[in-house]
Amino acid sequence: MVAGRLQEGAHAAEAARDGAHGPAAALFQQVRMHGAIRVTDPDMLTVTLFGKGEAATLSLAVERNWIALINEIRAGAHGRDVLGLTVMNVPQLILAVCAAGHVLPVKGQQMLAKIAKVTSPRLIQEATRVLDALP
Repeated sequence: MVAGRLQEGAHAAEAARDGAHGPAAALFQQVRMHGAIRVTDPDMLTVTLFGKGEAATLSLAVERNWIALINEIRAGAHGRDVLGLTVMNVPQLILAVCAAGHVLPVKGQQMLAKIAKVTSPRLIQEATRVLDALP
């Protein structure tokens, strides 16, 4: 899976490396520790639309045939519909690690609450509904 930009001006990888604390850095560390995310740069920037983080994420996902982790809805749709990629957003990633048993659902709810101010309400509502249905 490709780690994409989770907040304006910073990558989750950079935030975690620089000792940042918060839901993005904590989630990133958890999934990286379990080997679900690798951080690298594309050999060539083939996507030039959107911001630098989105372009790099989509380029790398195409190059390596990886799943793209990207929250920006238009960039995600472009990756899925135009580039033929599998695309996930952060709420979906939270669901995946909870469903796999790496994070308890109650902790997943807390993570969703922490990112709610910077994430589409529709994505949060959908993820909350699915998370509530997990055993």
